[in-house]
Amino acid sequence: MIDHEDYIFKVVASKLREEYGVDNIYIIGEELSNTPSKFPAVSITQADNLINTQYCTLENSENVSIESYKVEVVSNYEKEECKKIISIVNDVFVDVGYLRTFNQSVKSTDSTIYRRIARFKNSNSIGGI
Repeated sequence: MIDHEDYIFKVVASKLREEYGVDNIYIIGEELSNTPSKFPAVSITQADNLINTQYCTLENSENVSIESYKVEVVSNYEKEECKKIISIVNDVFVDVGYLRTFNQSVKSTDSTIYRRIARFKNSNSIGGI
C-alpha cells in the first residue's frame, strides 16, 4: 500500500515547530478533543487513501493511490492565528505536491476557541513524494 502519512506528519510538524518553537504549539497525528490540552493545537490525519484503479496492473497491483489529509487548527487566541497556521501548513503541502481542496472555519461551542479545517489531496505513485 502506498502510504505517506508518517512522512507528511513529519514535514508539516517540523515546519510548524520551526515557526512556533517546539513548546509553543501542540501537534498530534489523530483527531483533537473538543478542548485540547494546549493551544494552538494542530491535528494532521490521513482522511483517505484509495487505489487509483486507472493505474493498476493486470494483477491489480497498486501503482498510484489518492491520499487525502485533514488538518484541524484550534486556537484560543484569535481566528487569525488559525489562518496563519493553515497558511504555513498549506505551503508545506503545496511544496510536496498536494492541492488544497477545502479550507473553512468551523463554529465552536466555546466562543473563545477558534477552529479551522483544511483538506489536501494528491495522487501518489510508488516511491512518490
